[in-house]
Amino acid sequence: MLRLLCWLLLNPALALAGSDAADPFATERDFGSVTALTPPCIETAWQGQPLDSNQLVAIALCRNPQTRIDWANARVAAAQWGQVLAQRLPTLDLGVAIERQERHGGLSTSIDQNLLSPNLSLSYLLFDFGGRQARDESARATLLAALHSQNSSTQRLILAVLQAYYQLIANDAAVTAARANEQTAETVLKAAQLRHQIGSVTRVDLLQAQSAYSQTRLNRQSAEGNARTARGVLANSIGLDADVPLAVVAPPQPKPDPIAEENIHLLIEQARGQRPDLAAAEAQVRAALANQRAVRSAGLPSLSLSLQQINSYPSVTPDSRDTQVGLQLSMPLFTGFADSYRLRASQAEIELQQARSELLDNQVALEVWQRYHALQTSRDTLSTTLDLLASAEAAAQMALGQYRSGVGTLLNLLTLQAQLANARLQHIQAQYNWFSSRMALAQALGQLTPTSASEPASQPPPASR
Repeated sequence: MLRLLCWLLLNPALALAGSDAADPFATERDFGSVTALTPPCIETAWQGQPLDSNQLVAIALCRNPQTRIDWANARVAAAQWGQVLAQRLPTLDLGVAIERQERHGGLSTSIDQNLLSPNLSLSYLLFDFGGRQARDESARATLLAALHSQNSSTQRLILAVLQAYYQLIANDAAVTAARANEQTAETVLKAAQLRHQIGSVTRVDLLQAQSAYSQTRLNRQSAEGNARTARGVLANSIGLDADVPLAVVAPPQPKPDPIAEENIHLLIEQARGQRPDLAAAEAQVRAALANQRAVRSAGLPSLSLSLQQINSYPSVTPDSRDTQVGLQLSMPLFTGFADSYRLRASQAEIELQQARSELLDNQVALEVWQRYHALQTSRDTLSTTLDLLASAEAAAQMALGQYRSGVGTLLNLLTLQAQLANARLQHIQAQYNWFSSRMALAQALGQLTPTSASEPASQPPPASR
């Protein structure tokens, strides 16, 4: 009888365990739109080669400690769910008792022996008013929250890496612009020196040209320092030491997408359906609700099946086997008000998670609104700075030609050269702002992926200078 019941109850469990000894309940699996729990990445060789944005993100996902933290947290949640699922199966225990038996009396045969008593016991919870199911739902929702949080953290890391990458690209471009400004200032200085030698300009004009040239050298040195700092920040963002040399590949020229303002409300609703941190918050609410049901069930009766078989060796009887089969009803009567306070805590936890979810929902809407309009502004600014750069270049070239021919003033030339330098920097900053705003909006929508930086845009790029 006992063997039959054990086989009936344990056979499904043994079959399940045989499928995967490490994860018999397959808790690290896909959950619809949520990616299965997997290691952050498999790192590949990258040293000694220029890296594009996708490669930088891949390195960061491998080396940044935060990704490993999030992965480990999700694995902990998966294992905790597995512990709850294990409560669906019976428990089987084997015990062995060693006893000394001595029996002497009257004319009967004396017994003086050691008894070995192995016992096999099985217990299975039959009914607990939904407590087991509630604990299952709570643990599963907690795992989903951890997986969504992992996705959200990954998107934040991707955004940080891309922003550091674009900042380095902008600083490198600023260095190139600063060197061009320095060369132009040197050309102006040489022209001023030549005109001073022939007496067509005063020494004051020569000193002004010298001062302008020194200023461009100072600006170039500052730009080079900023580029070195940005390179260290990028290295740090991908999990490397700041002093690790990095060579990067510049992104394609900006290709601004047309944005229609009437779509902003649609974008907000889209973000509410795609943001992983919002999905994590909603999962935490579901976990809190299920946990409350589990707490309520703890104060209700539970019914369990118990089986036990005890054998004794050696034995004076032909068959010394004791088999016990029964049902056990357990009813908690008084727990020192512990159940009451657990229920109060569960209700407070529900209110806490609901408030957090509502707060995050408002923040998501605001983030999408802000980053949407920031992208609009950066798109318009990029186009305007391109026009500004073209006119500044033409004016500076004309002023330089006039000064060389002796009809222009040095003050006008220096003024136009300064305007050109400023236009170059504004255009570089506009490019960086557009790239960064585009990625920030993607993150606000919950759409940022390791390949987002290389996605093609719909419009041809403007001619960049």
